[in-house]
Amino acid sequence: LVNGTKSWQDPTSDSIRPSELWHAALNGRGKFYPARSDSALSAAFTSILDNIITDTSTPLVSISASSSSLRTNSNVYVAEYAGATWAGNIKAYAVTAGTGEVSTTPLWLVAGKNTSGVGQGLDASSFSVTSRLVFSHDGSTGIAWEWGNLSTSQKALLKTGSESDTDGTNRLEYVRGDRTKEVAAGGSFRTRDSRLGDIVSSNIWYVGKPSGGYSDAAYATFRTANAGRDPMIYVGANDGMLHGFSAGDGAEKLAYVPKGVLGKFVSFSNPTYTHKYFVDGQPFTGDADLGGATGWRTVLVSGLGGGGKGYFILDVTNPTNFTTAAAAARLGLRC
Repeated sequence: LVNGTKSWQDPTSDSIRPSELWHAALNGRGKFYPARSDSALSAAFTSILDNIITDTSTPLVSISASSSSLRTNSNVYVAEYAGATWAGNIKAYAVTAGTGEVSTTPLWLVAGKNTSGVGQGLDASSFSVTSRLVFSHDGSTGIAWEWGNLSTSQKALLKTGSESDTDGTNRLEYVRGDRTKEVAAGGSFRTRDSRLGDIVSSNIWYVGKPSGGYSDAAYATFRTANAGRDPMIYVGANDGMLHGFSAGDGAEKLAYVPKGVLGKFVSFSNPTYTHKYFVDGQPFTGDADLGGATGWRTVLVSGLGGGGKGYFILDVTNPTNFTTAAAAARLGLRC
């Protein structure tokens, strides 16, 4: 359309474009790709993908709040990723009560570096691989994600046919956060910009105290017992983990590796790695009566999303109890 009238232009001329669409693309700071043949369409998509791959911006992919009302003291949590390095981050910002004004200075970061260039959270100099709480599932029960706890078939997925158990162990530790085997440190594994992978489709999920309205007397007891539990935020990342961070200070309290992504870590650690989705689904939580002695629990359900077909259900009732062996077993209710 040109000035509200139809304008049919010569389809064989590459110098002529549908004017309104062209103007709309320019006004939106985008690009317009005329494609009047199969080859032109192929070239257009190649150009678009090349622009995506070379993009160095940090898109915001998820925003969550610690309160349903910004008229109370609350924080907002923002997830982002860097397209050039496939590193992710979550930042917390304070919200002024009453006005809802969001601070421009983050309270904390779960990864990356602050404005002074100092590593934070998962990328802090004090980070410890051995003390990091990483869990998974062996096919029967939840486990601490360590080489000795894996089944024979799971160990095979973490190494190529020519590699030894030592190589598989090193790769597992790499995923856990060990950077001493990266190329930049003289090793053979891909050098990462951050221990936290990109967060693309998995939105941040905030979990505070139980808030269900069930009339069951046992649920009332459950609500009272957990009214003071630490608030958490959960999100999936394309480093192969579902992460649980303290909503108070951003410290990681939990990392969960679904067994459905184990076969991808060989390519994940390869220096020639091209981006893949791992834990890209949307987590959500709810309170459920699991029956028997277990009773009421807060369970988290999530899936792999773009990472594959699969889901997992975790018991996240008590964030301070993730360190125990019993909690590790419950962290694999279903997988």
